[in-house]
Amino acid sequence: RQVRSQLLNFCTYVQWVPNSDVVVAQNRSNLCVWYNINAPDQITIQPIKGDVEEIERSDGRTEVVVDEGISQAVYPLDESLIDFGSAIDDENYLRAMDILEPLNVTPDVEAMWKQLSAVALSSGDLRIAKRCAAAVGDVAMRKFLDEVHDLEVQSEAETGLRGSDHYMVRCRMSLLHKDLKQAENDLLNQGKVNECIEMYQKLFKHEEAIRVAEQNRHPDTVEMRQAYFQYLLETNQEERAAALKVREGDFMQAINLFLKGGMPGRAAQVILENDIQNPVQLLDQVATALTRAGMHDKAGDFYERLNELQRALDSYIRGNAYRKAVELARKCFPGRVVELQEQWGDYLVSQKQIDMAINHYIEAKVYQKAIEAALNARQYSRALQLVDAIDPDSARPYYKQLARYYEDSRQYD
Repeated sequence: RQVRSQLLNFCTYVQWVPNSDVVVAQNRSNLCVWYNINAPDQITIQPIKGDVEEIERSDGRTEVVVDEGISQAVYPLDESLIDFGSAIDDENYLRAMDILEPLNVTPDVEAMWKQLSAVALSSGDLRIAKRCAAAVGDVAMRKFLDEVHDLEVQSEAETGLRGSDHYMVRCRMSLLHKDLKQAENDLLNQGKVNECIEMYQKLFKHEEAIRVAEQNRHPDTVEMRQAYFQYLLETNQEERAAALKVREGDFMQAINLFLKGGMPGRAAQVILENDIQNPVQLLDQVATALTRAGMHDKAGDFYERLNELQRALDSYIRGNAYRKAVELARKCFPGRVVELQEQWGDYLVSQKQIDMAINHYIEAKVYQKAIEAALNARQYSRALQLVDAIDPDSARPYYKQLARYYEDSRQYD
C-alpha cells in the first residue's frame, strides 16, 4: 500500500540529490531539503535570493547553485546526512550509526535514528536498535531490548546456537512488532501454555488467555473465566460480561447484564437470535427498556413477538416506522390503515421526502394533500391527473396554479 504526501506548495524547482534519497526543492524564496524522505514533515528550510539552477556533487561535497541575478551563490548541504541514506540502502547499519553519532538530535536527525531503529529491528540487529532507542530517549524500548539481548546472549552460551532463534527471543520480538498471534505460536509450539496465558494476562487480553486455556484444556480454565467475569462486574464492564455469558450459553444472565448496562438493544438481539419465549416478565422488561431508550422500532418488534399488538402498533408509530405499522395494521387493525397512510405521508413531508409522500396520500384518499405534495415536488403532470379526479370546486385553485406553471414554461396550449 502506498501513501501520497503533499510536500510543498508554490514549488518552482525539485530534484533528487545525485546518488541519494535526499530531495531539494524551492518554494518562492526558500530552499527546502528533505534529508529523510520517509519523514516528509521533517524539512530543513534556508532562505535564498534567486532561483535554484542545479545541484553539484563532487569531492565529498554537495552544493546547491542559486542564480541571484548578477552573481551565483552556493549553498552547501550536510554531507553526513546525505551519506546516511546511502548507508541504509547498502544495509551498512554500523556506518549509518557512526554518521549519526556526532550529530545533535534535531527533528531531522531524530527521524533518521527512528528509521535506523526500524531497519535494525527488522534485520535482528539488537545492538544498533538499542543505541537508536537511547538516542531518541525511548527508555522503555531500551530496557525491553536490553532484556531481549541478554536472553539472546544467554541462549547462545547455553546451547551454542544462534540466540535469535530461541523461542523466547522470537516471542519477545513478535510482541515488539505487535504480532500477538505469532508470539502465541512461538510459545505454544514449545508447549509453554502457562507462559502464553501469562503473556495475554499481562497485556490485559483476558479473553485471549481464556481461549488459549480452553484450547489446551488447562485445569484452571473455569477459575480463570470466573475471575475474569468478576473483574468485569467490578469494573462496570457489563457489556463485555454479558458477551462472555452469551458465549457460555447463559442467556438469562446475559440479558440481565445488557439491561443493567443500558443496552436493551443487545438484550433484545439475544432473545430474538435464541428464540427465548419465557419468562414473559423478562421479555416485557426488555420491551419497556427499549421504549425508554427511544428504540421504538425494536420495541414494536418485541411487543409483536409478545402478541401485544396494540402496544406494538403504538411503538411503531412513535418510532416513525410506518412501513411496519401499516403491515401490522393490514393484518390486525384494517380500520387504521387509511389513517396510518396519511400519517406516513405527513412524516415524509416533514423529512423533505415530498415526492415519496404522494402515493401514501393517494392510498389514504386525501387527494388535496397529494396534489399539494405533487406541486411542491414539481411533478406537475402527476398533479394535473389528481386535480382532474376531484370535484370542480375544490379543483379550481389548483387549476390556476397549474395554468401559471404551464404559462411560465411556454406550454400555452
